[in-house]
Amino acid sequence: MKRLILLLILAALLAPAPCLAASARAVGPCNNDPNLIVDGKFPPQGTAWTDPACVWWNGTATALVVDLGRVERITAVTLQVDNNDDYAVEYSEDGKSFKTLFLIRASYGEVGWGMDTMSTDPGSPDYVPEIKFTPVNARFIGIKAIDGDNCYAVSELAVSAKDAAGHDGQAGPTVTGYGSYNNDASLIADGVTPAQGTAWNDSACVWWHGTQPYFVMDLGTVTRVSKVTLQVDNNDEYVVEYSQDGKIYRNLFTVRPSFGEVGWGMDTMSTDPSSPDYVHQIEFPPVMARFIKIRAAGGDDCYAVSELTVGDPAYVPPANAGGGMSVSGYGPFHNDAALIIDGAVPAQGTSWTDAACVWWNGTKTFFVVDLGMSRRVGNVRLQVDNNDDYVVEYSEDGKTYRNLFTVRASYGEVGWGMDTMSTDPGSPDYVPELRFAPVTARYLKIRAIGGDDCYAVSELSVSD
Repeated sequence: MKRLILLLILAALLAPAPCLAASARAVGPCNNDPNLIVDGKFPPQGTAWTDPACVWWNGTATALVVDLGRVERITAVTLQVDNNDDYAVEYSEDGKSFKTLFLIRASYGEVGWGMDTMSTDPGSPDYVPEIKFTPVNARFIGIKAIDGDNCYAVSELAVSAKDAAGHDGQAGPTVTGYGSYNNDASLIADGVTPAQGTAWNDSACVWWHGTQPYFVMDLGTVTRVSKVTLQVDNNDEYVVEYSQDGKIYRNLFTVRPSFGEVGWGMDTMSTDPSSPDYVHQIEFPPVMARFIKIRAAGGDDCYAVSELTVGDPAYVPPANAGGGMSVSGYGPFHNDAALIIDGAVPAQGTSWTDAACVWWNGTKTFFVVDLGMSRRVGNVRLQVDNNDDYVVEYSEDGKTYRNLFTVRASYGEVGWGMDTMSTDPGSPDYVPELRFAPVTARYLKIRAIGGDDCYAVSELSVSD
């Protein structure tokens, strides 16, 4: 019956812009991951409100809050909700004081049962004029049920936006601060680096006392990081760490008080040898990461960071990393399901519980890779734990799946740990038993069907 999809889509003046790097949280009890409402996927009209693609709940005490990462000028909203309920969509700049943006009534929309997509954009086929609103500045968008049959749901939330200054919104990293600090943590990723020697407690800096606070930058997806430029207070020690799943962090480099070039105030440093701010002591080998953490480790108890930029200008993501692809996990598992399509294949024999692997116990868990559109699938390359059986299936509509091939514990070449296999005869990892006739598919599902009850997959990629 119910499900609400709010899709936040960034749009330019005449053409749509990239989606915001948004995150979502629930205030109150709900079922399924709140981040489903910002995963960019709209289920078909009429989908059941309790579908795995929906965040659903009972009662009017629950709310879902989307954080856009920074204040944006919201010009349009597209969402999907259950057809027979009333919802309130609200906005806020600070996440504390919310105002009504528009109300959805049970009589709006076009379907007679299940999830219903609606948009405030007059150019959308799902346009509902009753929810049209005047553009507002907001960082947080909240949605809550206010009346209906006590069965409510949200599956997606997307906004069309410009930044608060009126420029087209751009997808980019978000920063979250933990502990007590001064000024907005988003300053760390605003692209503005103050002048060398700027005071540590300047309004352009995020500053704090003690070594408890820390800041986490979310790049939005796992990517290769080979270069970091940052600006910190000159006479302190800072540790920069990285993670793929946001749980297990490893050291990337440490900034010492003796590094840099200024004698007082904020000091810019870079791991890029071509940068005028290059500091060779902090150079590191490239890593795959989604999250970057920075924290103070010692000094004069007065700490600050004003900017942190990361990336790899020369890195071109693999065809299956991004580019409209996504992956969803169903059932209990460990580490971010996005690792399955990040383009990074761990070394043969890597432990099945490594941070680069998605691992689980039992045969009820499965993963669905959405290729973004129906396409020809001629070959598949994957890496799974070596002593188990897995089934790979394909579908055009995400509902009816057919067997593509089965991986047996006896296949592959390693005796322990993760094993890479390919259906391509030209690959060094070719396993002839997996060969299949090309198919047309949008969705690929992988699941374990037997073994030692300890299963893992680290990568799945497709080609023509």
